[in-house]
Amino acid sequence: MKRLFYRILALVALLSAAPALATTSHKSPGGIPFLLTEIANAKKVVFRVHWPHSWPYQAGNNPAAPSVGAQLMIQGGAGGKMPLTLLQKFNELNSTGQIAATRAGMIGVLALGKDNIPAAATLVADILGAPTLDEKWLRRIKSNIRKTQAATNKKLIQQAWNAIRYADLHAQPIRGYYSGDDLGVFDRLTRQDVQRWHKQTFQKAGMIVAVAGPITAQEAGQAIDLMAAKLPQGKKPRPQKVKIYKHPNRIWLHVPHAKKALIGYSASIPPNSKGHEVEDLITLNLLRGNDKSGLLQALRTEMRATYSVFATQTVYGQQTKFFSFGMEVKPDDVAKVDQITRAHYKKFRNGALNVDFFAALRNNLAKTIAGNSKKPGIAAFMALANRLDGFDVKRIDHIVGLINATTLSSVKKHLKRDFPAEADLQQIVVSPDLPKTDGYCVITNPSQAAGC
Repeated sequence: MKRLFYRILALVALLSAAPALATTSHKSPGGIPFLLTEIANAKKVVFRVHWPHSWPYQAGNNPAAPSVGAQLMIQGGAGGKMPLTLLQKFNELNSTGQIAATRAGMIGVLALGKDNIPAAATLVADILGAPTLDEKWLRRIKSNIRKTQAATNKKLIQQAWNAIRYADLHAQPIRGYYSGDDLGVFDRLTRQDVQRWHKQTFQKAGMIVAVAGPITAQEAGQAIDLMAAKLPQGKKPRPQKVKIYKHPNRIWLHVPHAKKALIGYSASIPPNSKGHEVEDLITLNLLRGNDKSGLLQALRTEMRATYSVFATQTVYGQQTKFFSFGMEVKPDDVAKVDQITRAHYKKFRNGALNVDFFAALRNNLAKTIAGNSKKPGIAAFMALANRLDGFDVKRIDHIVGLINATTLSSVKKHLKRDFPAEADLQQIVVSPDLPKTDGYCVITNPSQAAGC
């Protein structure tokens, strides 16, 4: 839910951007494409960089390399400088930055005052192009991420979606990257793996940058070239395709020691590149509802209990998108909650939407815009997301029109056309009990879902 909320917040931050905040497209002197949103009165400049990657899609590659390598590049020293020295220099420049692995590729972010850009850019060049990838830091980072992943894997929601990923993706390498269920990948990850991943991923080809803040196109282009000075030209990775396998719509993961049960529903919907991101965000919030509408209200009325309902979306590559929703319940309530949920979704898809809540959502989005539209971090985030979804840069300046054009009628049409019927929803149940009705593929380990 946090991810969905941030996506909404970041989206609406630019919905009513004034013409002065228009985003424009450029190339650096060295030929690197970048987007610029000039915000004259902002205190900091934000650079948000994307490198497409093919590593997680290729058989034989360790799926832990991107997440571990991202931290190692920053924490393990670079350009002959010790880790502590680098950290101190960035602190002196009052700058912050990170590198993170995402589904679409690697993301790098740098935020700092304009006057400190030249000095910081030379440090970034070392981190990107000449990281030490220190062996001791590698072991430390592997251990920390492994512990975090182990804790995550114990959560019911993680087990549920891991089962769905096995059912959807089978043995495709990208499944392991998304799931993180094999903790052995951290034990097997070597420095040579990380070096190979770094060489394959961090290059100028395919790199795209979004810049926002009090900076001109000339200044931004020069800074980008400084940061990329030690990167090879390389070759842009081909767009990766993901195959989604068909499988039974109902899967039951039996976990005897679980204290609660979880019911989750999911299905594919058109990707963001089809232009329905606004409708999707509004639809998922309408589906989840509030204390007077949606699933939250339906479950509270029928079950006489309050449930925490989640509703979110997941992207497998740029052309495959799923929406999902669900809730944790008492094991004895699974059948009743499933019945209520399916009945509500069926009515919802057929147009039974709450008019007042829809209006409130749009009003709240509009109110949020004013306080966020001039924040460089959000401006850069949205400019880059817009480009990665395949849209023209000018679309950012007209998103307010898309919001205003999103009516209850258009959401209903989108629901009926692009969201599946109730019978076609994929369902995953994680429970300490066995199902009391037929029709489920019963498994005891998420990996068995590939055989359903």
